[in-house]
Amino acid sequence: MGFSIALDDLGSGYSSLRLWSKSRPEFVKIDRHFIQDIDLDITKQEFVRSFVEIAKSMHCKVIAEGVETEAEYRYIKKLSIDFLQGYYFCRPQSQPPKQLCFNSETDSLQPSASSMLKVLARDLCVHKISVNLQQSVGEVAQIFQDKPAINSLAVVQQNKILGLILRSTIQGKLSQNFGRDLYTNKPASEVAMDAVPLTVDATLSIEQVSRLVTSRARYSQEDDFVVSNDGQFIGIGHVIDLLKQVTELQVNQARYANPLTQLPGVIPINDCIDQLVAINNKFVVAHFDIDNFKPFNDVYGFSKGDEVILALGMSLQKFHCFEKDTIGHIGGDDFIALFNSVDWQRRIVAMTESFDRIVSELYHPDHLAAGGFSSSDRYGEQSFHPIVSVSIAALEVAEDSTMSHFEISSMLSPLKHAAKSHQGNSLVVNSVHNCLALNQHKLEQKNCC
Repeated sequence: MGFSIALDDLGSGYSSLRLWSKSRPEFVKIDRHFIQDIDLDITKQEFVRSFVEIAKSMHCKVIAEGVETEAEYRYIKKLSIDFLQGYYFCRPQSQPPKQLCFNSETDSLQPSASSMLKVLARDLCVHKISVNLQQSVGEVAQIFQDKPAINSLAVVQQNKILGLILRSTIQGKLSQNFGRDLYTNKPASEVAMDAVPLTVDATLSIEQVSRLVTSRARYSQEDDFVVSNDGQFIGIGHVIDLLKQVTELQVNQARYANPLTQLPGVIPINDCIDQLVAINNKFVVAHFDIDNFKPFNDVYGFSKGDEVILALGMSLQKFHCFEKDTIGHIGGDDFIALFNSVDWQRRIVAMTESFDRIVSELYHPDHLAAGGFSSSDRYGEQSFHPIVSVSIAALEVAEDSTMSHFEISSMLSPLKHAAKSHQGNSLVVNSVHNCLALNQHKLEQKNCC
């Protein structure tokens, strides 16, 4: 009669996957548990990616419910989910808007700071040769003979990926008894095409591609994969090249990452700054420093001190734009953020508010009520230490800038001193005369000099 079936809350009950496989609905909605904070949870990312891959094989449309933050939206957008639902787009209204407006500037695909530190799927393409539906087995076999380094060819029609033809499959067909007589003139797409190849988006990191490759059935883990951009064919990647890149990346990350937060350290951050300057990219460098951290560490111990540092690292990661910004931990209680987001000041306010909420749970109630505590310094004198806060120095780097990371660091130094001269969370932008207090959940301009 033309009705469609929709399955709600996929993953919320023990029988939902069984019901999905039996009913084969036209629509399936992923439970909001898997969407909430998906940008920060690798396990949820793997679950949702698996749901999407299964849905594609069953020709089923996917709905993601519970999208409430920009970070969740940015991440889910990469997974090619068909429909999104949540408070991020609109709250329930008696007459909801019929169109949603997004900031085209924040939605753009301009080169990002985070992409500078990552090898993406598009970097793994080893060739861009493809064939069409009409090309014969003999023609495809000739291509493989002329290109001995190629293991597979994509079948493409109007730049849409239809499948993958493997060298081994073609050779297997032609090596059979009367194989050449039977198959040479037949279309290769009918004889040897895998209609469901692993296809990865060009913007995925190689870590994400690696997880997709290793999640395949064991017999197909050595097969090549197709790289696409919005469904358009870009090229073919080899698994062996992926493994080399992953190994090299893991070695470099272990060498330069901060051991506590696992964020990029000073060397990759400096390299990223130099690359952003080299491509004439406008961006903001923000230095975050925790105030009153040493007295807190002395009174509460190193374990609690590590929790304060982790609180700032988690807050920075939660509210930065995954596609545009990069967060680094350059040592101790010092962090660096490279912002390409146009709303970077709003993100900083959200970061400091999140940090304050987490840190407040680490203090004794009496210290929290008093706004700090008194303790003896190294000379035995008592002094009062307020609740830890964050001083932020931000420098806007113009598109035509030629500054190196050394010069940028030098220019940040007086801004850091100006920010630390103001009590509580504070932000200094470009000038020591321009200090912004962040304690009132909004930006209030104050004079720091």
